[in-house]
Amino acid sequence: MVYCGTSEKSTLEYGCSIQRDFSLELFDIEAFIGLMYTKGAMNNKNFPYDLHWSSEYGCDIFKKTMARDQFRAIKRMLRFDVRSSRRERLSTDKYALMSLVHNRLVENFQRAYVLEVNLTVDEQLFPTKSRCPFLQFMASKPDKYGIKNWVLVETDSKYCLNVIPYLGRDDNRVESLGSHVVTSLMSPYFNKGYNLCMDNFFTSYQLACTLVEKSTSLVGTVRANRRELPPITDKLALHKSRFFQSGQVNLVCYQGKKNKSVFVMSTMHRGNACQQEGKMKPESVTCYNKMKCGVDLMDSMCKAMTTKSGSRRWPFSVFCNLLDITAINAWIIFKKKTGAIITRRDFLFLLGEQLVAEKRHITSSLCLPPAIETDSLENRVECRLRINCTKNRTLNLCNKCRLPVCGQCQAKLCIKCEQ
Repeated sequence: MVYCGTSEKSTLEYGCSIQRDFSLELFDIEAFIGLMYTKGAMNNKNFPYDLHWSSEYGCDIFKKTMARDQFRAIKRMLRFDVRSSRRERLSTDKYALMSLVHNRLVENFQRAYVLEVNLTVDEQLFPTKSRCPFLQFMASKPDKYGIKNWVLVETDSKYCLNVIPYLGRDDNRVESLGSHVVTSLMSPYFNKGYNLCMDNFFTSYQLACTLVEKSTSLVGTVRANRRELPPITDKLALHKSRFFQSGQVNLVCYQGKKNKSVFVMSTMHRGNACQQEGKMKPESVTCYNKMKCGVDLMDSMCKAMTTKSGSRRWPFSVFCNLLDITAINAWIIFKKKTGAIITRRDFLFLLGEQLVAEKRHITSSLCLPPAIETDSLENRVECRLRINCTKNRTLNLCNKCRLPVCGQCQAKLCIKCEQ
């Protein structure tokens, strides 16, 4: 876990401008992220944060790590960029509020892992309705609104190697969007002999030739209305194939269903080899079926145990998505490095405990001031219980726990101590 020092300073700067006594240390940020991971591992996406500190429904790790109000304050003040230069950067980069943290995380993704041969490119729609200038609506997705990312993952392990946000139309782009996305995602991995799988949004003959020049092979479905496809007038019989070859680019038309055929383009395969039994699928179709689901499975893992929480700030929503991807990558590296057999849920609990450890150690080692013997305060403060009130201000203290408590929440002891 790497947290950008500039973001820590930005959060502290913004927090102090809103609340004079706001303070923040690196271990506070780590503890905050650790609690978010713990909440995700508990599948408590729709469980209100405040209830984690409840005496009836709460969890000890939340109560012993930090106060509820401190957690609220960090979530509210969290920022990821330098505020003084924000306006200048926004004029050239819509993603300026998250670029610094995003780029540093991606650099660590690529530096920390030795990948295998097969890679997959696809889109990810992170569901959110935050206020965002590049929010997308996709009617075909289960979650209609969200922020779209282009993602590169390793096919077998589902390790995320690169993430690029879609920020809308780019007038400076010359090539097609699909080709531009693939070349941008793959730029650190060209001329190294990797195999790349993609769907029909990206695949084209021009892209296949470009990847061949960069020692990268391709396999992907092709839209039937592409201009580079040869005309096919007669209908194929069920489970029959027709092959075409142009240089190093192989194209197969396979009749998989009675009224549906599929085109698969590949620079990995040669000739017309097919299965001898069953549906007689060509090798390129079989290869594509094995490699196509890398990004979709990674996205489903993110949604299964997510750190996402309600927020109208799109940088915080993007940060939650990056935390989910980071945790998956850390889990994959941990298993590969140690050889341990551990579920992702258990790993998230372990990760959360390690992130909050320093904060809990410092909190427990603090020298607490002597108990206050008086039953009242000099200045009015907000009630700490808020069971029967809404931020009432009071001078009274509970006789037992010595917390500020208003008249609606106490007699001589506060409601919590009477139980």
